Amino acid sequence: MNRKQLEQLDQKCLYEVYDDEQETNDFRVGYIRAIFDSFIILEKYHTRVGFDGFALVANEAIFKVQQDTQYLKPYQNLNRPQEQIPELSEDGDTLLNFLEWTKKNNKLVEIMTVWDELIIGTIETIEENLVMLNTVAPEEFQSDGKCFIECDNIVDICIDTARLKFITT
Repeated sequence: MNRKQLEQLDQKCLYEVYDDEQETNDFRVGYIRAIFDSFIILEKYHTRVGFDGFALVANEAIFKVQQDTQYLKPYQNLNRPQEQIPELSEDGDTLLNFLEWTKKNNKLVEIMTVWDELIIGTIETIEENLVMLNTVAPEEFQSDGKCFIECDNIVDICIDTARLKFITT
């Protein structure tokens, strides 16, 4: 979807957001909190944990959005989060702005790559389209070295998820 299409959606409404054409029955539940030229910030929810962080999702990956479904009914009365939504500038590259915000705020992030690989860690540097992370092993939750990845290979980024909160407690 493009920005203009997404801006027609009510940001106070809970949605099913479909963004994986390989798994057309999979979707994320949440509120669209911010819309940029190439990305949205989605306030995500999960049935077992309630609020499940914020995700930066590529607009072009979103192929369907649904509201008022039977599936969404149990989510209607969930408490909204106290966490701060990332405040990003409309200027510049939204992905880079989001990465810089997470670095500045020392946020643990989940990065999904174009290869469906999950990388967990904190951003150490961002230089010339290359991100360096101090990684955490997804199973052991311990330091697992450094990872270098080009921004072009990042599909989405999540912060404040239940998994990340579990790692930090």
